[in-house]
Amino acid sequence: MNERRLQTLCLLLKPAAGIILPLVILATLMSGRTAALTQTGKGNLYRDPQDRFTVIVPSEWTAAGLVEGGVRLTRGDAHCTITAIEGGASAREIVAETIRRFEKQWQDFEVVGPGERTVEGRRGLYAQATGLSAGAEPSVLQLWAIPYGLRTLLLIAVIPRDRDASDRASLEKIQQSLTPLGIPPVPTVAPPVIPPSAPALNPEQFATDFLSILVPRGWQVVLVGRCSELAFRLFDPSRPARQIFFFGQVGPVYMSPEQRQIDQQFTSRTGLPIPHIEMPVVAPLTAANLLSQWQYIAQTRAALEYMPRWPRLQDLFIVSSTSAPSPVQNGSTELMRALFREDADLAEGLFYATAAPGLPMNGQPGYGTAYGYLVAGVAAPKGEFAALEPELIRCLASFSVNENYVKWCVQQSAARWTGILKPGEMLREVSELIHSSWEKRPPAQDAASEKYRDTVRGVERLFDPATGQVYEFPRGFFEKYDPERSRYQMDSLQPLPPDAFDLWMKPVLQGNQQLKPREK
Repeated sequence: MNERRLQTLCLLLKPAAGIILPLVILATLMSGRTAALTQTGKGNLYRDPQDRFTVIVPSEWTAAGLVEGGVRLTRGDAHCTITAIEGGASAREIVAETIRRFEKQWQDFEVVGPGERTVEGRRGLYAQATGLSAGAEPSVLQLWAIPYGLRTLLLIAVIPRDRDASDRASLEKIQQSLTPLGIPPVPTVAPPVIPPSAPALNPEQFATDFLSILVPRGWQVVLVGRCSELAFRLFDPSRPARQIFFFGQVGPVYMSPEQRQIDQQFTSRTGLPIPHIEMPVVAPLTAANLLSQWQYIAQTRAALEYMPRWPRLQDLFIVSSTSAPSPVQNGSTELMRALFREDADLAEGLFYATAAPGLPMNGQPGYGTAYGYLVAGVAAPKGEFAALEPELIRCLASFSVNENYVKWCVQQSAARWTGILKPGEMLREVSELIHSSWEKRPPAQDAASEKYRDTVRGVERLFDPATGQVYEFPRGFFEKYDPERSRYQMDSLQPLPPDAFDLWMKPVLQGNQQLKPREK
């Protein structure tokens, strides 16, 4: 990809690259019947059957309705497709996705003109590209996306390059006449998947011959390993995002991609297995990076054989991280707050972990490794976590092993962290550190957590400066609302300032239930 192409995509995709749009490749849509036109003083008028737009069709162009909705205008080898895209995707995202898809179909594709454009008072995003079309014909591609409420009118024109001058004038007439119809549609958004209240945990004592812990009623207990490799997970089978877990040791993981490549080449050459060959690279070696790579550890055969219901912590986003004294020599220990996915839930949790090097890298297979130690976490669905945190911490802190078990472990192994195995209070100090980090969290942390929640759910928040009320809309709504705000009764909505922490923590109303068209 050339530098200009890369810069163009960066411009178009900012700020929401990679979004999956509800967009059909318009160049491949099949035409329906010839469209009915109405004679006007300005020319032949095409009116969308769903009353979403009108456009003037020059006399030398023919119009045909599309099966998928919209209209296709044709003049010889030149054609222009107009359709309306519903939903919260922004004009920038729609244009970027359209360019990406044409790039896959054309050869020598180059984008030459992205930017804002206003035609007859209608503002939108414009882009132009050149290349060899599907028929290997040198052509010009023009895109114009006009946001309108939660709808975007998208015009795609393809003109043979040698006829560009003759067709440009008539295409300009088409663009000038493209007019949205009616009141912009009021946005709709699915209600947030947040329980109205947190459930009561009602912890009960769980005990074996060597350990005990408080377990919320109805939760499952998974207990594996022993001594330095002891691990447990407590979780609600109906909502696995509600969970408490502890791993005495995790790994080995790789400290560099070079070491992993050495091991892969060794295995390929000799056929001899390396048990941790599937493990991810944690570089630089920090506790936060270890937690970020947790979802990949969870996918390995070694992890699944060790604990079949291993917590997955998918798409983990660390909201905050602070260092803590390490119980392990040369270890990196951190207290972290993070959001992640567990099954269908967006969950929030607090974590304590240490990462420390194992065998140094020396160019030989099996070296260049690291381990995680004393990895502990409490978590719940995002809307429940604040209410459940004290009880989750109480359960974690209650975990203890008896004195005879500790003595036996010390006899079995001189593991460097066995000093943490304190009879009767194994995780009490860790739990106190985790809870203290939660109690002392600054407002900016809560705001960052809310912002990430909005990103995952595909929504954005706006507020009314006059009342301070906060509303939730589909992402991209403000870009379309702003130029059309005079059409609504609430015409002063603004995005939440990043540092307005009080607004980020206010109750949110569903915008689609509050935003009404202004009466004529």
